Amino acid sequence: MSRIHLSSNRLLVLLAVFVPACLLTPCSADEGALLGFTQPNLTIKVAFSQPGRVKTLHVKEGQKVSQNALLAILDEGSLPLNLSIAQVRSDDVSAIQSAHAKSEALTTRLAELKRLQTAGGASPEETRRVATELDVARANESQAESEQAIQHLEVKRLELERDLHRLKAPFDSYVTEIHKRPGEYVSTSAPEVMELVQLDPLKIHFHVPV
Repeated sequence: MSRIHLSSNRLLVLLAVFVPACLLTPCSADEGALLGFTQPNLTIKVAFSQPGRVKTLHVKEGQKVSQNALLAILDEGSLPLNLSIAQVRSDDVSAIQSAHAKSEALTTRLAELKRLQTAGGASPEETRRVATELDVARANESQAESEQAIQHLEVKRLELERDLHRLKAPFDSYVTEIHKRPGEYVSTSAPEVMELVQLDPLKIHFHVPV
């Protein structure tokens, strides 16, 4: 048996998959005809990585989809709301600005006290007290920056969790069969949602006599 790869007209290729048949009709040996059949390059069943109820389908059977195209979405529950809250907290820089302003004010105050202390116009105790307050203010500023960094990471974590609820096409393909409809539950024992086939290149198998 020999195998060749063809890149065909999309309509003819689609028909070749939905109507499996011999490429050439049986003929006599004198006419030199060969029997053959078509086969997709890849056939896969795509599934969610977690169980849940199908919320929406974005494709239909026979439709061509591009790589990374959205195929279906699982019910996300309160996830969109949690993501919105995390994004608001991540964008809030008021705590950092407040801590920074206090640090700047104490830095200026400490510099003035040191000049006064040199001239005998300020006590060492007051200078040490302001220096301590400045250290605390700088620590609070660093803590506010760390908390905002954590909020950025929380947004990324929720975005990754959201992606687990979204099924995307792994490559350019056609939807040949849909197994789950909106409202149906996707379980770990039956996770397949739909079947995809890759038709470019299209495989053709011939039965070649010795």
